[in-house]
Amino acid sequence: MTDVEKQLRDYNWIKRNIEESRKQVEVIKDTIEAIRDLSAVSYDDMPKAKTISSVVESAIDRIEQEYINLRSWNDKLKGYCDQEMQIMAWLDCLPDNQRQVVEYRAIKNMSWHMVKRLANYSECHAKRLYYEALNYLNDK
Repeated sequence: MTDVEKQLRDYNWIKRNIEESRKQVEVIKDTIEAIRDLSAVSYDDMPKAKTISSVVESAIDRIEQEYINLRSWNDKLKGYCDQEMQIMAWLDCLPDNQRQVVEYRAIKNMSWHMVKRLANYSECHAKRLYYEALNYLNDK
């Protein structure tokens, strides 16, 4: 399996990871906001102030850790989006009939039987279009 074919087959996995990364970024942002709300507590009573101070200090540590996690997830999200854009650019440079066959076979993981039925080609013609497209993308 060529690198291009592997990336095309990983497209759905990439899409799921993009969505998961976006959800994780939102969770981390919400956590950071909730922790920041703790620092808005007043310090009127001294014993409570010490307790609150320790809570705020641990919250600050959590904010720092969550910020590191946020940057990590954000970097992953950018990488997945770049891969998705590359795959879309590859598909855009293909003729319509080749793009259709590649989408059915590689991205939607359909069997050759389903590809030939949906694309209305013989199996031989569908395979020829598919491998011509892969060769074109590999040469690119």
